[in-house]
Order: sequence, then C-alpha cells, then structure tokens
Amino acid sequence: AGILSAPEYTIRRQMLRATWLSVASSPILFRFVIRMGGLPTLAPLSLSLSREQRVYGDVVGVRSVKWNETRQRGPILSLVAWLRHAARRLPHARFIAKLDDDVYLHSPSVRQLLDVVGTTRGVNVDRVYMGFLTWFHYMP
Repeated sequence: AGILSAPEYTIRRQMLRATWLSVASSPILFRFVIRMGGLPTLAPLSLSLSREQRVYGDVVGVRSVKWNETRQRGPILSLVAWLRHAARRLPHARFIAKLDDDVYLHSPSVRQLLDVVGTTRGVNVDRVYMGFLTWFHYMP
C-alpha cells in the first residue's frame, strides 16, 4: 500500500510508524510515497528524507513530481507515480492500495477483507476496485 505523504510531514510518518504500522500484519507491504522532484540534494528536507529511508526503508521518493507541487495536483500526480512504481517494482502483488497519511488503518480487518475477496468464486481479482470513487465536473 502506498501512503501518500508530503516531504515536510515527518511527524505524521513517525506517528504512523509508532501506531498502526508497528502492528501491521505481513504480507501487506506499506511504503510512504513522497514527491521529491526539484528538491536540492543537500537541502535539510532532502537529507531528512534520505535518513528516513536509511533508518526505516519505507520511503519511495518520487522524483517525477515537484516536491512543492500544489495541493490540487500533487496528490494526483503522486498517486499516478505510485501506481506506476507498484506495477513495475511489485509484480507479485495481488492488490495495490493507496492511503493518505492522515488515516488510521486497522490492517487485520483489511487483510481479512482481501482474503475474502481473493477467494470469492466469480470475482476476477485482476479487476477489483474497492473504495470511494468521486469526481467533480463542470458543464457550461
């Protein structure tokens, strides 16, 4: 599961690691997806993210999305980057998920739900979507 997070939200990521991520059950893999494009390598924020990756190994740095991208575009571009990364780097994954860094996830319940979906007769697990789908449009 990719957890979308902004570079400056270090405290949020620490809180997640200290709470529900510390009891998350295997084989669910969690990664923080952080946009880092254009962030100077020696900037304090960049050094902090590098240290996080060394210590925890759970950071996916997205260089194709500007680190200071707007709140409207940043999460969408980060989501697309995460899906591309997951499709390329995690070909064995049965499910790919996206979370925000401001949620509390009860991972045992999610795992139980995925186990049921994955073993339900008649369900094509290659084409499963779970969650809310919202969109906004304007018609003149």
